[in-house]
Amino acid sequence: MRNDKKVALGARAESNGVVIYDNDFERRKIGFKAYVSETGELTSTRIMDNFTEREQILLANSIVFTKLAIMFIALIAITFLTVKLGIPWVSVAISFFIGFVWIDTNWALKIFVKTRCRKVPAEINRAKFHAAVHKSLNAYETHNRVPTIDEVKQASMYSSTCASLTFLTKGVFMTILIIVYILVSTNSIASLAMPLMFPLMFLAKLKIFQKLEKIILLEPGEKEIECAIEALKEYENYNYWRN
Repeated sequence: MRNDKKVALGARAESNGVVIYDNDFERRKIGFKAYVSETGELTSTRIMDNFTEREQILLANSIVFTKLAIMFIALIAITFLTVKLGIPWVSVAISFFIGFVWIDTNWALKIFVKTRCRKVPAEINRAKFHAAVHKSLNAYETHNRVPTIDEVKQASMYSSTCASLTFLTKGVFMTILIIVYILVSTNSIASLAMPLMFPLMFLAKLKIFQKLEKIILLEPGEKEIECAIEALKEYENYNYWRN
């Protein structure tokens, strides 16, 4: 490895395994996938991301613009319907909820319902593999090498760098903010609170708010941990021979 500190670029969980990413050839992203086959056998492979870096940026921007468009349309429609009632800030609050919060909040709620209530096997597996990725990467960074099963078990399953945490934090804090809007409904309070909603998302870096990930994670078993370790081994071997 070129760097003394060993850190993977990123990772994702699937219903039957995990993928750990690294940069390769500057503009492409290579993944090291470990998964459990239908026969129960642990298998690993190397995959190339279909998107170039530019395409990924364009995709991310399109999602942001879509949310902005939804918010703007909702703002116009709901304000038109309710402004005559004398409580326009409720319209603003509802519009922001639809545009900026509902998509992410709905995503988290769906995962929670499918894993805790409906017990959907694929979602339960994904939640366990998601936690296994966090634990294995935390152990990898702590020990600066591929960790053992016991070391992974002792590691935290929460991650401040996980994109899901940003969505969860935004959903929780903006929902609270919107409730305040609706309860108070005064221009002065609303105008003061509006600029706070985006800085609040940075609270995701604080450990106390990482517990929000419990909504979408489940404690992994040895199968999920072994799978994450296998992906790390492939990642480590690739970087060793490349460097």
